[in-house]
Amino acid sequence: LAPGIGREFTGLLIDVDPDRGAGRLQLREPAVEARVKGGRRLRLGAEITATLVAADLVNGKVDFRMFG
Repeated sequence: LAPGIGREFTGLLIDVDPDRGAGRLQLREPAVEARVKGGRRLRLGAEITATLVAADLVNGKVDFRMFG
């Protein structure tokens, strides 16, 4: 995923913490589960498009951000 930093991906919100404005995103392709931040607009079960902002596969850290 590291070459895809800055690219948008589509996925499903499988966990949401509205107090933190964060959640877990399950991508369709590639099949990856990762953290996503996006404010209080995150809704469980929603399909969203988010931007990949970090991908550290050595440490197993992949982060997305929902803008707009």
